[in-house]
Amino acid sequence: MFVSDETINEIIEKIDIEEIIGNYVNLKKTGRTLKGLCPFHAEKTPSFTVTPDKRMFYCYGCQKGGNIFNFVMEIEKFTFPEALQFLAQKAGINLEPEAQEDVSEESKFKKQLYSLYDKISTALNYILLNKPEAEKALEYLKNRGISQSSIEKFQLGYIPSDRKWLYNFLRKKSYSEDFLSQTGLFSSNYKEISIFSGRIIFPIFSKSGKVIAFGGRCLDNSLPKYINSPESLIFKKSAELYGLNFAQKEIRKNDCAYIVEGYMDVIAMSQAGIENCIAPLGTSFTEIHADTIRKNCSSVIFVFDGDEAGFKATVRSSYICEKANLDCSVVAMQKGEDPADILKKQDKEALKNILKCSINSFVFLVDKYKTIYNISKEEGIKDYLNKLFAFVVISESEVRRSGRLKAIAEVLDTDYASVYDDYLRYLKKGDKEISKTAALTMGIDKISPELYLMLAVIDNYDYFYMVRNELSIDDIQDKAARNIYIILEESYRNNIFSLESILEKIENSGLRSLIAKKLSSEEFSINSKQLIDDSINVIKLKNLQAKRMQIEKIIAKDNGSDPYQLEKLIAEKLFYDKEIEKLKGTNGNNV
Repeated sequence: MFVSDETINEIIEKIDIEEIIGNYVNLKKTGRTLKGLCPFHAEKTPSFTVTPDKRMFYCYGCQKGGNIFNFVMEIEKFTFPEALQFLAQKAGINLEPEAQEDVSEESKFKKQLYSLYDKISTALNYILLNKPEAEKALEYLKNRGISQSSIEKFQLGYIPSDRKWLYNFLRKKSYSEDFLSQTGLFSSNYKEISIFSGRIIFPIFSKSGKVIAFGGRCLDNSLPKYINSPESLIFKKSAELYGLNFAQKEIRKNDCAYIVEGYMDVIAMSQAGIENCIAPLGTSFTEIHADTIRKNCSSVIFVFDGDEAGFKATVRSSYICEKANLDCSVVAMQKGEDPADILKKQDKEALKNILKCSINSFVFLVDKYKTIYNISKEEGIKDYLNKLFAFVVISESEVRRSGRLKAIAEVLDTDYASVYDDYLRYLKKGDKEISKTAALTMGIDKISPELYLMLAVIDNYDYFYMVRNELSIDDIQDKAARNIYIILEESYRNNIFSLESILEKIENSGLRSLIAKKLSSEEFSINSKQLIDDSINVIKLKNLQAKRMQIEKIIAKDNGSDPYQLEKLIAEKLFYDKEIEKLKGTNGNNV
């Protein structure tokens, strides 16, 4: 959806940030700001502030901050388009007219795909529930304990065994050959042959509930047992989670997500009344999956099959989720067991009881690796430690790391110091799996003069003309400051400025929080013009001194072979000397 900056600004101007945030936080007025207990972390003393005149919020405890869009995205776990729609509705603004402006060929094709997949899903669901050729598929599902209400909820379907059926069906609906060849539903070599035939069909939904792909399960011993639609403009397998559209609300409510292996397990869990359940789509669990989950909750429980493949999936998924700072637990299933089997062979109460027995993922691995490695021998101990140290090192909490090392020491029946020494040796090896925590941070240890100036100008945009008259982008060395300068220049040229539009264009969340923090204070409110003027001079002085130093180095290396060139260099140095003295005189003791 395309939405202009003007519309975004209109939404912001029609909304009181304190009113929206007041729905989530009990705010009390303190001077020009409002204060309350932060909704993003536990605290007893209010450190969360809202500055209405700047339309900003900032928490001095957890450092989260930004504009109303950032708040809604964080509190509701919305994407930006979702937050935009949410706030537009609050402001009484209809986004539909602008949505229609997005008429690119790619956008048109996406809409056609959504429409096509929805029609196919409806048709195949009807066949499953009403046509004789689907009796075997319907019987299979019922034998697996899947109810008709679940079939309807998840829109399960059946596609006939005639591999040309889908093509003929869609051609009768007036879809062109060219369009069908681009849908990913047919063989690339044989345009009339569907990739799905004689299979139970599981529509795959986007988070918003649109059908974006299909999964198909065979009814005999054919391989592969499951196949999925190929990736397309609307479907990226490594980014989607089956059942998220149904589970998201409960995941947020419970602050927890159950992760299972496949379609049938998600449906079985839902049928047992456990709605906060999702599954990856026939692919390994990915960092993108973990990031999606982290935006909705703080903990996950893995319920993978009790076989070797299930264990490997648990190890990999736990590692990825812990790196994403999610709390991980595991339900240890018996070999050959999965949620769908338990529901079928026992009942939903039995499944619920098993799920109550989850254990911390690290504790699970400590016990499981004991059965894999012979810890009575030196080589077995080495392998055991290396596997577990990989999970120790990604823990951000020093207390948690220490606790995990103590747990390992207890299993090995040795002292903590010995395990800790082995851990230090493991770290010195430069293991590639060590989490580079510093690389994930904002990358701003100190506020440079350039960044300080840009922060001051954001808070006092009327003085940006002073900056652009005195400094060019080449005078700004700090990367974060350069980014802000470019955004401010763009706003200046378009004659459109709002704090919210500036923040939306800054991708670095750490930088956005820094801006929110600084602007929530009074730091740039006193003698603003003088402060900006002084900052400009500091930067000009620094750049002149750097240029003079460069000239001095060249003069020092000069061997006298070109007197004319040396004369030019000396004249250039004298010029810099005068400019530097002039700036020092202007700023006095401020430089």
